Amino acid sequence: MDLDEEHGQTTSIDWNREMEDTEGFAVWLDDDGDLQTNLQDLDETWYDLQDIWATQKTKFDERAKKNGGQEQDWMSVDYDEYSTKCLWSTILGRIHFWTKEDAGNFACRACANNQAICFGNCRGRWEALPLPSKVTSEVSGIAEMFVASRTRFTFSREARGLWPAG
Repeated sequence: MDLDEEHGQTTSIDWNREMEDTEGFAVWLDDDGDLQTNLQDLDETWYDLQDIWATQKTKFDERAKKNGGQEQDWMSVDYDEYSTKCLWSTILGRIHFWTKEDAGNFACRACANNQAICFGNCRGRWEALPLPSKVTSEVSGIAEMFVASRTRFTFSREARGLWPAG
């Protein structure tokens, strides 16, 4: 990864190309609910992704404490029971829409619209699902692979038609 020495920022990198070159690249939640990755060369946006996750995790924890603790604890979600929805949709009980193509391999519509990291049940763990490659072809860091650049992203021109309307 090339860093701009003066500003400490990553220069423009073809992240899709880099991810394709990194066989088995993944971001997932460990048993403590922390983000993990097998990518060795991390850029500063990895820390942005961790900050975004910390905010989401706080929301999950608040949800679990709501109503006298009767809400489901997100850490105890059974992967097998909830294999057709992302973690956010499972916890929040919301309507769920995967992408039209390769359903379950890319971030769901609600996570993309809310600038949230979408976690799907992959290989018996919650793995972060990237945004579709059509909209990440010119991203400049790892965080942009997983988190949309703005709210209501799926209504944008570049994302139109990737997710079902509804």
